[in-house]
Amino acid sequence: MSEIEAQYIVATLPQPPAETGFVVDCLDKAVWCLRKIRLIRQSMAERTAFVDRERARLQTFLDEATAKSVQELNYFEGLLRGYYEREAEAGKLGKSKTLQLPGGSLQKRRRPLKWEPDGDTGAELLLDWAKANGLIREKIDVAWASIKAKLAPVSDDDDLPLPIYRPTGEIVPGLSYVPGEETFTVTTDDTDVTF
Repeated sequence: MSEIEAQYIVATLPQPPAETGFVVDCLDKAVWCLRKIRLIRQSMAERTAFVDRERARLQTFLDEATAKSVQELNYFEGLLRGYYEREAEAGKLGKSKTLQLPGGSLQKRRRPLKWEPDGDTGAELLLDWAKANGLIREKIDVAWASIKAKLAPVSDDDDLPLPIYRPTGEIVPGLSYVPGEETFTVTTDDTDVTF
């Protein structure tokens, strides 16, 4: 939309009566409302695009700054690890595995043993062994998509639909009727933006 068209829309704005507010009571006012909605949606789309560009720019900045910081952390931690190793070799730690410094401490600990399957083949072998030894967990869940596709509403005496499973004709327990909401949609010409 051009700047001239936007100025025209503002200039031709219908003036509402002071006591009742703006009321759409003719075609011109309805068309004006559609133009206004189109302008608002375009403005929202422009703001969204701007924020997306800025978010991407800020994420790039954060990623680069974080990478640099991680590199610096690794460098200084490497220096301190070398210092710790030299102090430990010199016997200055005693029985402790912690070297106390005025601004913190250096510590060397072995992580606990961690087990992992050897790729896909190892996972299959482990699964077979676990099944044979009764060490399987099974999660039981309702196949809701399959059930929902085969439900049919049938009204009872209270005019509330009952969920009937079509293949068997049974009433499915545990379901209640939630009526669909009415929606009102405004579409304008020459806009692809939906909110």
